[in-house]
Amino acid sequence: TVGAGNVIIGTAGKGIDFSAQSSPASGMTSELLDHYEEGTFTVTIQDDSRDDNSQSYNHQFGRYTKIGRTVFVNIVLEIASLGSLATGEDAVLTGIPFTPATISNAKWSLTCANGKSLAITSSTNVGAHLVSNDVVMVLTLWDASGGVTGLTVGELSAGGTLNLTGHYEVP
Repeated sequence: TVGAGNVIIGTAGKGIDFSAQSSPASGMTSELLDHYEEGTFTVTIQDDSRDDNSQSYNHQFGRYTKIGRTVFVNIVLEIASLGSLATGEDAVLTGIPFTPATISNAKWSLTCANGKSLAITSSTNVGAHLVSNDVVMVLTLWDASGGVTGLTVGELSAGGTLNLTGHYEVP
């Protein structure tokens, strides 16, 4: 029982040990909660070349919470100008706070909860997936006839807004 104040873990790599629980799940690898962190980050839209192309934003916000090896992110971007980004290239987001883990057959995805004033058809959905071992999210489009394709810079627009949310695992 803590009557006042915080519980402070005094040694790196230590945490709260839940191993006294009964019936661990099949495949369980750890019962130690050894990290918690929250903060903000700055995400930017870039083209495949990942050059700084003087794009600007009316609103540019990223927030994360890291619990153990899982990172939860929320991103809000309102584009003021796409600068000189190459319109035919796929659009990527850079600047996420942690590099995603490389796990066989795992695809870390983000959902676009709100996208407006974009140059896409009404029958498509915007999403994103993270690239393993890189702090990059690839923006994607999904439609019933074509499946998933890359969202190009030309399908974004000045005044366009993206609100993305999701989670991923880190090493």
